[in-house]
Amino acid sequence: MSWLLVLTACTPPATRDTSDSGTVVEDPAVQLSAGFEHTCAVRESGSLACWGWNLYDQLEHPQDGTWTQVSAGHYHSCALDIDGAVTCWGDDAYGQASPPEGSFVKVVTATYHSCARSSDGTIACWGEDDAGRIAPPHGSHLDVAVGPGDTCVVTASGDVLCVGVSYDGGAQLPGSWRKLVLGDQYGCAMDVEGELGCWGRMDSPPTGPHIALSGGLEHACAVDANQLLTCWGSGDHGRSEPPMGIYESVTAGGAHSCALNTLRDTECWGRDRSGQTTPPF
Repeated sequence: MSWLLVLTACTPPATRDTSDSGTVVEDPAVQLSAGFEHTCAVRESGSLACWGWNLYDQLEHPQDGTWTQVSAGHYHSCALDIDGAVTCWGDDAYGQASPPEGSFVKVVTATYHSCARSSDGTIACWGEDDAGRIAPPHGSHLDVAVGPGDTCVVTASGDVLCVGVSYDGGAQLPGSWRKLVLGDQYGCAMDVEGELGCWGRMDSPPTGPHIALSGGLEHACAVDANQLLTCWGSGDHGRSEPPMGIYESVTAGGAHSCALNTLRDTECWGRDRSGQTTPPF
């Protein structure tokens, strides 16, 4: 996923012409995250936006601050501010929305637990500790991912290690990996060349180099080297039927997905029962 410089809070929100018809989007998204039935975004101004299901207040994001990344989980969400601090909101029944203090560079959320990676590669996790899922391997790691039952890391040497339920185990995935995603009973990883590898119920990813990868509950999506979208896994509700176009990033959720095209227009598809595929911009 490519990143843009986040503008300071005092900078007026930008506008972009995002279609041939001249439609203008004020303060467009620069990063998206699809959860179970809600979606969140970091906008160009550094503010947050969330839409969809709100039973557990998972849409009630902070209204101030400057944010660099957001992660939408099952019933809660977490975000990183410009100083690297994590803030979470929504369901906190198991402490999954009560992050530790510290400075981090990435945060990820699942159903009942969350994790964050610091700049030195160490991992902190919080929430439900079933099967040891919030006790990640010690050391400096390249990436971290969480799923409904487990937590996995990419070690400094490019191996995948998992704790928790660990469906079929990422340790059984040979290769040298850099990015990692998890879903329900599967995981997928991307190597330095952009090639994909998966284990569990989603063990047949598309071939060829890719620039972005995201794992949903029962489907996964990627952006290939030509910046085209591809999705695989469950096709229920059209979640694995992405639109045509040129894209920079993609995010897969419960039964929906969203992507940013090269004009920074947000496009979503799949199940829309709670409005999770209908962004407010």
